[in-house]
Amino acid sequence: MSKSMKIARHELLQDIEVHISLICKEFNLADDVCEQIGTSIADFIADNYGGQVISFPKNFKWRTDSRTMQIYKKFNGTNIRELAKEFGITESGIRKAINRARKNLETKVKA
Repeated sequence: MSKSMKIARHELLQDIEVHISLICKEFNLADDVCEQIGTSIADFIADNYGGQVISFPKNFKWRTDSRTMQIYKKFNGTNIRELAKEFGITESGIRKAINRARKNLETKVKA
């Protein structure tokens, strides 16, 4: 393994540890608890995903994409009003989600 790969791996786990610790501090947890949580999660990732090659998309928006795909999967061509009620958004929002999902799927097919 190259030296630059070792450095990148170390930086990733260190960034995860530090970021999680900072988030915990925003919830007013004790500093030592925040550090322990950050370290524990970084260790978990290293232990459970070490050796794997994982690529993270730069524009990752999990919640939005997840809901968009749920809407798309439930869409039958005529149930926009029902989906708007179910997901608590406007009919226009449902149409936009369906169009986003279609565009995302087209992009994946072309790749």
